[in-house]
Amino acid sequence: MQTIHNPLQDRIVDYNWFLVRTQPNQEARLEDAIREYQQFNKNILEVYCPRNTTVRIRKRSQDVKVPFYTGYIFVYATFQALSEFINQEYPEASIQFSRKKMDDGDDSIRALCLTVPEKQMAIFRDFIDSYHDQMVLLDRPYTDYAFSPKKGEYNEVVKIVEGPFAGRTGFVARFDGDKRLVFNLFDYEKDSVIPVTISIPNLWAFQLVRLTNIKDHRVGDATQRDRAIDRILGTIQACGYGDEALIMLDDMVTLLCNEVTWSGLCKFLRAQQMNALANAFAGFSKEDVALIFSLIRYERENPGTVHHAWRRNFIRPFLTPTSGFEGVSNILTDKTTRLSRQELYAALTHTTATDYAALSGSSVEENVIKNESYDEIIRKVCVRETFYDADQQKEIPSTTTYYAHIGKMTDAEGNVVLFANWDKFLREYFLTDEKANAKLVAGMSHQQRSKKSNRVVGEKLLESFRNYVPTLYMILRNEEHPVKAVENLSVGTHLLNAFAITLSPDVTGEILESRIQEAEQTLITTLVRICEEITSSAHLAIWRRYLSTVWLHI
Repeated sequence: MQTIHNPLQDRIVDYNWFLVRTQPNQEARLEDAIREYQQFNKNILEVYCPRNTTVRIRKRSQDVKVPFYTGYIFVYATFQALSEFINQEYPEASIQFSRKKMDDGDDSIRALCLTVPEKQMAIFRDFIDSYHDQMVLLDRPYTDYAFSPKKGEYNEVVKIVEGPFAGRTGFVARFDGDKRLVFNLFDYEKDSVIPVTISIPNLWAFQLVRLTNIKDHRVGDATQRDRAIDRILGTIQACGYGDEALIMLDDMVTLLCNEVTWSGLCKFLRAQQMNALANAFAGFSKEDVALIFSLIRYERENPGTVHHAWRRNFIRPFLTPTSGFEGVSNILTDKTTRLSRQELYAALTHTTATDYAALSGSSVEENVIKNESYDEIIRKVCVRETFYDADQQKEIPSTTTYYAHIGKMTDAEGNVVLFANWDKFLREYFLTDEKANAKLVAGMSHQQRSKKSNRVVGEKLLESFRNYVPTLYMILRNEEHPVKAVENLSVGTHLLNAFAITLSPDVTGEILESRIQEAEQTLITTLVRICEEITSSAHLAIWRRYLSTVWLHI
C-alpha cells in the first residue's frame, strides 16, 4: 500500500518561498488577504505576485500576451504559518506539491512542496523586471526543445556564462524562422522543482558558450571521409613512405575502386615486398575497414574526390584520431635503405613503435617521421570538450586523446620553421576581402532591433574572431605573437596554408634544441586552444565547418 510522506512536516519552522495557487484572476485578492494576516502571524515574511506583469505565451504556433503566472503567487513563510492561514482564512487557495517515489526500495511516495531557494527567487524577480516584455512562456517541458522535428536534428546546446543566470544551460530553437534561447527559469535543485520554460527572442541578450549535445555528437559525412583517408595515409607514412605517400594513397584508392577487396590489397602489397604496410593494413579493425569502403563508395560516385581534397595534405591535418603507428610492428622495414643505424637495429629486432621511441631517447608520446624536406612530429595531446545530457540536465566534461601533427624544417636562411596544416581553414580566411576581414577581427557590436516594432532590444556582438576566438584574434592582429598565419608556405616542392613559428639563430649562429622544443609546445598548445574556442562558440558556425578539415573529430 502506498503512503505519502511530507518531509516538510518534520521541519515546519524552516522559511521557504512557496508557490500558492488560487482561482484565476484572484491573485490580488489573495495577496491582500495574506498581507492583512501578516499582522497576526509574523512567520509570513513576504508575498510576491507579478500580477502587473504580462508576458507572451506560445499557443497554436502564435505568441499571445497573457498575465504572468495567472492564478499563482509566491509566499516566503514557514510551512506551518502558511498552512494555518490557508486552513483558517483562505481555503480557496492551496500550497503546490509534487509527488516523487522514494529511493528506499518501498512503494512510498514523497510529497515535495514546490519551493524556490531565496537566491533563485531574487534572480527570478530581477529577470521579470528586466525581460518580462521580451520573454515568451512555453507550455511544453524544457527537454522537449532538445530536438527539432521539422529539421530532424537536435538543437544546439548553449550555456550562459555571464550575469545572474551564469551556468544555466539552454537550447537554441527556431520559432517561425526566428532563433530563440530556451531554458528553465528556475534551476533544478534538491528543493526547487518548479518547471518554468521560457524563450528569449533576443538571443544576444546573454553571453553564451556552445556545448555538445550528447545525443547528437556524430561527425559529418565529410569528416568521416577525411578520417578514412587519414587512416590510410597515416599508416603509409608510418611505414616509411612519407614523400611518396600521396601518390600511393591515390593508387590504393584506385585499386579499391576497381573492386579489389581489403584482403586483396594486403596480398598485393606483400607481392610487392611491402610487408610492413601489408601487415599494418591487415590489422585494421572492422570499423576502420567499413569507414574506408564508405569512402570508396563515395569516390566511385564522385571520381577524384580523394585527390582533390587531399592533394596539398603531404602532412596530415593538425589533429587526428590516430597516430598512424597503430599496428606498425616493424619500424620502416619496407624502406631499409633509408634507415639510420639506430633505426635499422630497431627494425631488425622487431622493436615496436613505442620501444623505438624509447630507444631513440624521445618521449613515448611522440613519433617522428623523416621526409626529404621536413620532419613530421606526431605528439599525443588531450582536447577538452563539454557534452550535455538533456534528459539528466547536466554537463559531462570530457577529455579525448588526439594526435597533433607539426612539421619542422630549415629554410634557406638557416631558420628553423615549425608549421601545422590548416590549409583549407586558412584558405577561407585569406579569401575574405578587406571588409569581411575587418569584420572578422573588429570585435564590435551593433544594435539589435525588433522585427515587429523596430525598437532596440539589445546589443549584438559581431561574429568575429575577436569576440569569440580571442587566441586566433591575437595571432592575426598581434605582430609580436610567435605564431603566424602563413599563406602558401613553401615546404620543398609543396605549398601549404599553415600556422607557423620561425626561429632564427642566436648570436652564436645556433638554435638551441631547448628553444625548438619550447616552440613546438607553444605551437601545439596555441592551436589546440583555437580548436577548443571555435568549438565552444555558439556563433561562427561556418568556421566550425572549416575547422572540421583541421580537426578530424572522433
